[in-house]
Amino acid sequence: MSGTVAMDPCMSFGITLALASFWLALRADKSLWGYLFFIGLSIGIIAKGPITLVLSGISIGLWTAISGKWMCAWKRLPWLKGTLLLLCISVPWYLIAEQKTPGFLEYFFIGEHWKRFTESGWSGDLYGSGHPHKRGMIWVYWLAAAFPWSLFFLKTIVTALIKKQPRVLLQSNDHWRLYCLLWMLSPLLFFTLSANIIWTYVLPGLPGFALLLSDWQPSFKYRSAFAVSVPLGFLGLVIAYHSPNVDFFRSQKTLVTAFVLFGVRTGSGICHPSCTTHPNRLVGTFWWLGVDAQYPDTSHANRQ
Repeated sequence: MSGTVAMDPCMSFGITLALASFWLALRADKSLWGYLFFIGLSIGIIAKGPITLVLSGISIGLWTAISGKWMCAWKRLPWLKGTLLLLCISVPWYLIAEQKTPGFLEYFFIGEHWKRFTESGWSGDLYGSGHPHKRGMIWVYWLAAAFPWSLFFLKTIVTALIKKQPRVLLQSNDHWRLYCLLWMLSPLLFFTLSANIIWTYVLPGLPGFALLLSDWQPSFKYRSAFAVSVPLGFLGLVIAYHSPNVDFFRSQKTLVTAFVLFGVRTGSGICHPSCTTHPNRLVGTFWWLGVDAQYPDTSHANRQ
């Protein structure tokens, strides 16, 4: 995620804050956690929109329905004041965005929150591109995003099924394990039938997955060594991938420098791929002799 501009981590932070605060609000006498729940929702709404409410609502709604904690949730959280707080934080941002870029609300709510997930290969994205996949691919993304811990998760489930003790996995006095499971499953269930997805859509459920797995596996042999080896292994793969020519992945400085050194006559141009594939957006940044120059895209493919 360090090489991309995406709001999914921000939304994941907001959802994590909201769901963690919701759980703590049910058990604490102070109202601080109740307000932090709505602040977390506000962060997610500003970052990615109403999908924050949907994903949080799936987890909380299913948990309260199964556990029967409706009245507890109603009494413990400041629903009226919290909702007003949420609106005061998030609504001004959307009004300013619509004022600065007319048509933003229609594009954002209808395009990004409806057509993106219902139309395979949706081409209306102004800031990226559609990612058509077969429905259900979100589960494969989860296996990869949670790797290698997803293997431990599956192993624990298979072992419980073989021993005919699947209920043990959700046994807890306060339904904590059920809460974590629904937290983990909410983005997977919602995006199962989506036509356009990327792997970052599983991020909001990973904190719940981590909490659940840690409760299932409080300790195992070589846990510390394994936990350290995983990020180091991924770091090694990243370095190996970028090592042939690191500068090429960072910018197009090498391309422009070669263009200048060859002494191409004045009037020639460099054609950037984004010019033809995404005609309505700002194309890549070129570094020429240490100067950062951004070129707005038009209908023409060539750039001086």
